[in-house]
Amino acid sequence: MDTQQVLLELSEFLQQYYDGSFSRMACDYIHATGMDPQEIEEFLEMMKQKEE
Repeated sequence: MDTQQVLLELSEFLQQYYDGSFSRMACDYIHATGMDPQEIEEFLEMMKQKEE
């Protein structure tokens, strides 16, 4: 699957389940996995690095 297809499917998924909000999806993931505060910090740092 190419990058454009992945982005399209992610966009559709976010729209369908999270009203287009990546942040809501990330919060649900954090809650569903039961991350502790240290894991949350590491997760957020990883997400910041991916944005750059």
